[in-house]
Amino acid sequence: MRGACAVSWVCCLVNGMASRLLKIPALWYSRNVDTRSQHSRVQAITAPTVASLIRASCMDEFPTDPRTIRARIRRYERTLRHEQERFGCMRDGGGTRYLLGPLYLLLGDTAGALWSFAWFAQTFPDDSGDPVHFLCWTLALYRTGDLKHATVTLRQTMLSNLYLLPRLLGLPQDPIDMWHASNLAEKAYSDDVPNEVLALWEPPALHWAHTVYVRAPMQRVRRRYIAIYHQLQTEPLGPTRYRLVDEAMHLKYPPRTRAGLA
Repeated sequence: MRGACAVSWVCCLVNGMASRLLKIPALWYSRNVDTRSQHSRVQAITAPTVASLIRASCMDEFPTDPRTIRARIRRYERTLRHEQERFGCMRDGGGTRYLLGPLYLLLGDTAGALWSFAWFAQTFPDDSGDPVHFLCWTLALYRTGDLKHATVTLRQTMLSNLYLLPRLLGLPQDPIDMWHASNLAEKAYSDDVPNEVLALWEPPALHWAHTVYVRAPMQRVRRRYIAIYHQLQTEPLGPTRYRLVDEAMHLKYPPRTRAGLA
């Protein structure tokens, strides 16, 4: 996204965003996937996933050649920019916005990845996101030494898919007896994440992630989140269900992280 072809697309970052790139908060309040269950329906939601998009875009062959990765980044950025120019907004029904940060990391461009994540947060402030997207965002923040926001993003990664961090860290991934509100939260999602994405995590980063993940505060949040979604399996529409969903949302998107994007 840093090439000349993307200048008009990212002009929203010029006015103040670039100078705050490494300080941008990692979380925001989502009003998309998780909150839909508060109203007219409670069935699981199917959404595009980074894992499936990567496999589809690569025709079952994960990109490793830098030129191929760079060409994909340019193509995705160009498509999104044209949507903005044509419709006045970025529809991105296919979810390619979630691929840009991970692809920059695959290219070895951590600064480019952070630039992409900052653009994402500014452009899609209400987006529920994708677990792999948040996993890669966590890694990019860790690599720059922003451990405060990396820790917050690791928590969001954990709650986006409760199986993904255990897979990354080589821990048990036993099925969890809970309501999976979308395919993004299911174990099948974690199973489908390409090994190349997990291999981005170098040993020091894995050690840091494991240390944070097993701490008591993180595990308390995880247990409470599971308890909420276990109850949501059978809880009918009504005040109790709305309260539980709201509590889960506050666990995933803490209020103190919302104001930083203003």
